[in-house]
Amino acid sequence: MRTILDILPAHAASDPAMQEARIAEAYAAVFTGNGSADDAGLVLIDLAQFSRYYDTAHIKASADQVKAIDQRRAVVQRVLEAVIKSGHSIEGLHGAVLRAPTEAIPEEGF
Repeated sequence: MRTILDILPAHAASDPAMQEARIAEAYAAVFTGNGSADDAGLVLIDLAQFSRYYDTAHIKASADQVKAIDQRRAVVQRVLEAVIKSGHSIEGLHGAVLRAPTEAIPEEGF
Protein backbone atom coordinates (compact mmCIF):
# COMPACT_ATOMS: atom_id res chain seq x y z
CA MET A 1 0.00 0.00 0.00
CA ARG A 2 1.35 3.41 -0.95
CA THR A 3 1.29 6.33 1.44
CA ILE A 4 1.45 10.07 1.05
CA LEU A 5 5.16 9.85 1.79
CA ASP A 6 5.59 7.65 -1.28
CA ILE A 7 4.00 10.35 -3.43
CA LEU A 8 5.90 13.28 -1.93
CA PRO A 9 9.51 13.78 -2.94
CA ALA A 10 11.85 12.26 -0.33
CA HIS A 11 13.32 15.64 0.59
CA ALA A 12 9.81 17.01 1.26
CA ALA A 13 8.99 14.48 3.97
CA SER A 14 10.27 16.78 6.71
CA ASP A 15 9.60 20.13 5.02
CA PRO A 16 6.00 21.40 5.37
CA ALA A 17 6.55 24.18 2.81
CA MET A 18 7.68 21.66 0.21
CA GLN A 19 4.75 19.41 1.06
CA GLU A 20 2.31 22.27 0.56
CA ALA A 21 3.94 23.17 -2.77
CA ARG A 22 3.64 19.58 -4.03
CA ILE A 23 0.04 19.36 -2.86
CA ALA A 24 -0.77 22.62 -4.67
CA GLU A 25 0.83 21.24 -7.83
CA ALA A 26 -1.28 18.09 -7.51
CA TYR A 27 -4.52 20.09 -7.21
CA ALA A 28 -3.59 22.19 -10.23
CA ALA A 29 -2.75 19.11 -12.28
CA VAL A 30 -5.93 17.26 -11.33
CA PHE A 31 -8.26 20.19 -11.90
CA THR A 32 -6.70 21.18 -15.22
CA GLY A 33 -7.01 17.65 -16.57
CA ASN A 34 -3.30 16.89 -16.50
CA GLY A 35 -3.08 14.96 -13.24
CA SER A 36 -1.40 11.62 -12.74
CA ALA A 37 -2.61 8.83 -10.47
CA ASP A 38 -0.16 10.13 -7.84
CA ASP A 39 -1.64 13.62 -8.16
CA ALA A 40 -5.16 12.27 -7.73
CA GLY A 41 -4.10 10.19 -4.73
CA LEU A 42 -2.40 13.16 -3.13
CA VAL A 43 -5.50 15.33 -3.63
CA LEU A 44 -7.75 12.69 -2.05
CA ILE A 45 -5.40 12.29 0.90
CA ASP A 46 -5.17 16.05 1.37
CA LEU A 47 -8.95 16.43 1.24
CA ALA A 48 -9.37 13.66 3.81
CA GLN A 49 -6.83 15.34 6.08
CA PHE A 50 -8.24 18.85 5.62
CA SER A 51 -11.76 17.67 6.33
CA ARG A 52 -10.58 15.52 9.24
CA TYR A 53 -12.49 12.74 7.53
CA TYR A 54 -11.03 10.05 9.78
CA ASP A 55 -10.89 12.15 12.95
CA THR A 56 -14.05 11.32 14.84
CA ALA A 57 -13.05 12.61 18.28
CA HIS A 58 -14.08 16.20 18.97
CA ILE A 59 -13.09 16.33 22.59
CA LYS A 60 -12.02 19.99 22.50
CA ALA A 61 -14.29 21.21 19.69
CA SER A 62 -17.20 23.59 20.08
CA ALA A 63 -20.58 22.85 18.52
CA ASP A 64 -19.77 25.24 15.65
CA GLN A 65 -16.42 23.54 15.05
CA VAL A 66 -18.06 20.11 14.99
CA LYS A 67 -20.61 21.40 12.48
CA ALA A 68 -17.84 22.80 10.24
CA ILE A 69 -15.90 19.53 10.39
CA ASP A 70 -19.03 17.55 9.56
CA GLN A 71 -19.69 19.78 6.55
CA ARG A 72 -16.13 19.25 5.31
CA ARG A 73 -16.54 15.51 5.76
CA ALA A 74 -19.73 15.56 3.70
CA VAL A 75 -17.86 17.09 0.75
CA VAL A 76 -15.11 14.47 0.94
CA GLN A 77 -17.70 11.72 1.27
CA ARG A 78 -19.33 12.98 -1.94
CA VAL A 79 -16.01 12.82 -3.80
CA LEU A 80 -15.20 9.35 -2.46
CA GLU A 81 -18.66 8.02 -3.35
CA ALA A 82 -18.26 9.32 -6.91
CA VAL A 83 -14.86 7.65 -7.23
CA ILE A 84 -16.26 4.35 -5.94
CA LYS A 85 -19.36 4.54 -8.17
CA SER A 86 -17.10 5.00 -11.18
CA GLY A 87 -15.54 1.64 -10.40
CA HIS A 88 -12.26 2.85 -8.93
CA SER A 89 -10.78 1.75 -5.62
CA ILE A 90 -9.69 3.91 -2.69
CA GLU A 91 -8.43 1.03 -0.58
CA GLY A 92 -5.15 2.67 0.38
CA LEU A 93 -6.63 6.02 1.39
CA HIS A 94 -7.15 5.19 5.05
CA GLY A 95 -3.61 3.96 5.58
CA ALA A 96 -2.13 6.81 3.58
CA VAL A 97 -3.93 9.43 5.65
CA LEU A 98 -2.86 7.81 8.90
CA ARG A 99 0.79 7.76 7.75
CA ALA A 100 0.80 11.30 6.37
CA PRO A 101 3.01 13.96 7.94
CA THR A 102 0.96 15.67 10.63
CA GLU A 103 2.32 19.07 9.61
CA ALA A 104 0.15 18.78 6.50
CA ILE A 105 -3.06 18.82 8.54
CA PRO A 106 -4.37 22.39 8.93
CA GLU A 107 -5.69 22.99 12.41
CA GLU A 108 -7.48 26.33 11.86
CA GLY A 109 -8.78 26.42 15.40
CA PHE A 110 -9.90 22.80 15.53
